[in-house]
Amino acid sequence: MLDEAILASRYASPNRTGFLLESLTDLRHSLRGRGADLVVRRVDPVRETMALVDQSGANTVFASADVSAFAQRRERRLTAACRSAGVAHRGFPGVSVVAPEALCTASVIPTRCSRPTGEPGARRLGAPPKRCSR
Repeated sequence: MLDEAILASRYASPNRTGFLLESLTDLRHSLRGRGADLVVRRVDPVRETMALVDQSGANTVFASADVSAFAQRRERRLTAACRSAGVAHRGFPGVSVVAPEALCTASVIPTRCSRPTGEPGARRLGAPPKRCSR
């Protein structure tokens, strides 16, 4: 599913969208070589998911959780839609290597510069390294 809201946002730069479409084309080609196919639709993912739940009679929706603000809003909408339909919603980590709650705060990021020292606009980011208690 290609999320209409993302495609209409500033996030959908030509490079990102081009990369996504090229990747989907490659995946479709690979699947067809194995006797399968890929269906891609521009939709509201929550509405499309709930339509699929209705068509299939599913009693649980499984999805990868994401951490962006946009994804969190979409996940809340999906959870509410599932609740209204009497369907369970289970999120699983899947789009990040390290779960967000396992990360240490910015205070443990080593001191670094956003630009080489001495360049105009150089500024320090973070704080001196500390041990992470997790």
